[in-house]
Amino acid sequence: MAVDVVPLPPAIGYKGSSSRRNKITVSPAQFDGRLVVTDAEAFAEAVRMGIGRAKAYGCGLVSLAPVPFV
Repeated sequence: MAVDVVPLPPAIGYKGSSSRRNKITVSPAQFDGRLVVTDAEAFAEAVRMGIGRAKAYGCGLVSLAPVPFV
């Protein structure tokens, strides 16, 4: 199985109160490929909830597309 990794532009945000804000930079990437689901419950949870800690910055989306039969 091959996976393509595409780096995306950094996502920048700030955390904390207005008097003490900390800059946060997330380096997202897009993974394209095929997978085999071995744990249907865990996979369904990942689709519903997303993956990783940077979901608030637009990361962690799991999107699916059908594989054409050959």
